[in-house]
Amino acid sequence: MSDFKGQLGQYKIIRTKDNSPTLWSEFFDENCHSDHGAYSETIYNYIEGCKILTRPISSILEIGYGLGIGLKATLEQYNPDQNHPLHFVSVELDQELVEWSKKNVQCENFDFSRLELRDQVYQFENESLKVDIIIGDATTTLKQTPLPSFNAIYQDAFSPKKNPALWSVEWFEMLKDLAAQDCILSTYSASVSIRKSLLEAGWHPHSHKGFAGKRERTSAHLVGPADESLERRLRASAAQALRRN
Repeated sequence: MSDFKGQLGQYKIIRTKDNSPTLWSEFFDENCHSDHGAYSETIYNYIEGCKILTRPISSILEIGYGLGIGLKATLEQYNPDQNHPLHFVSVELDQELVEWSKKNVQCENFDFSRLELRDQVYQFENESLKVDIIIGDATTTLKQTPLPSFNAIYQDAFSPKKNPALWSVEWFEMLKDLAAQDCILSTYSASVSIRKSLLEAGWHPHSHKGFAGKRERTSAHLVGPADESLERRLRASAAQALRRN
């Protein structure tokens, strides 16, 4: 697997410690995953973080398709069938990343090459699985596309420093409108500002141990018990929630 140029600039493929690939983006000047393991991190932060295997799941929204690791890990771990069908939706700014995944990602029970582009959405559908990978700016495309209510949201965008629009109060308010009542949002970020953005958007943030030595990660839900101690600390913090200018 060689480096390649996309619509947003150059990408460098990096082999992580669990032998799965991630990439470095010239445009964002950042890696997509921890070098400790892209696949392992995805399972920890999103499959386990959103409790995909321990509760009824019919629809998942992933923010940041990248190399397709989120879709691969989800389908290899969850393996939907006719009794438990799954609708997986992802958003991606650079179409060339999806094209790369179609040629390079090997998945135990899904052929990435079967994704077909129709009206700026890569699609696949059979009796148990529907996949939609929406190309474009997520802040607008998600408003323009008919979508289900999501049980799980993988908040895996490039970091708040590099891509602040996808970590703002307004962004999390939009995700709240797309979420089912039982939705769990999970992310690698543990930033106080991000947690305040979630809180001000109506989510209840929770802190968890981070992946591979990272101190913390964050999950959030809309109903159920809140971490009142964390929420008090967030409200008292001088850190500011992120807002669009």
